Amino acid sequence: MIVVAIAAGLIGYVIGKPAPPQGHAEKPDPPEKPAELEEPKEPAFVKEGLVAYYPFNGNAKDESGNGNDGASTKVEFVGSGLGSDGKAAKFNGAGCRVAIDSKSFPVGNSPITLTFFVNVLGPPDSSEEFHIGYGGPPDTFFGFFGDGFAAEPKEEIVYRFTNWQTHMGVGTIRAKRNHWHMLTATYDGKTVTTYLDGARAESKPYKLQIAGTTITAVDTFYIGQRGTDSYRKTIGMVDQVRIYNRALSAEEVKALYDLEKPKE
Repeated sequence: MIVVAIAAGLIGYVIGKPAPPQGHAEKPDPPEKPAELEEPKEPAFVKEGLVAYYPFNGNAKDESGNGNDGASTKVEFVGSGLGSDGKAAKFNGAGCRVAIDSKSFPVGNSPITLTFFVNVLGPPDSSEEFHIGYGGPPDTFFGFFGDGFAAEPKEEIVYRFTNWQTHMGVGTIRAKRNHWHMLTATYDGKTVTTYLDGARAESKPYKLQIAGTTITAVDTFYIGQRGTDSYRKTIGMVDQVRIYNRALSAEEVKALYDLEKPKE
């Protein structure tokens, strides 16, 4: 019996772990955390060329470190958003806006990317139900609008990139109301490309003329109501707004969507 006990102890020592005392079960190792539950890490490219970033985590401050803070009017910061804080900016139509001085944003024909998440709420309205961008007529705008056109199903919303004079869609996939979608427009100095939920939608040659750096109504970047224009407003939530001074690649847009998309 003594020999057997000594042998058992030696076996435990050889494998680097002492044998458990008789009558005591060995405690199992804790289970590994499933990969799908781990928080994704932010890729390095997310901060490359970043001019402004608005996660709307209780305010309209620019979290890029560049000081492009926004001024919010009648905007609610609610807990139904995306990102690590789970908050978003909620707009209730006319009178609700975030206004940002765009003097340090890309202008003229410079490369630019605008990307964000939007969730239009409620039934169709008689005017634009989503607005984001800066510049103005006739063709110096850079941004998106959303509309519930009469011919469209009531549960859907039509999003389009616009330079005010001409528009581009976001592909054949239908965008839904009461659902988060990521919209992206990139411009490399020659071509505008739009994306819906990280997927490339349309491309078109453009010579942009984004408004200059004087602080006027057209040089304010608006999210929500465009100044005092009661037709162009937002009814819904917006989150994770980013502006870059470069055109993100298709791979980067997809990776950004995968990083921040709504959890199912």
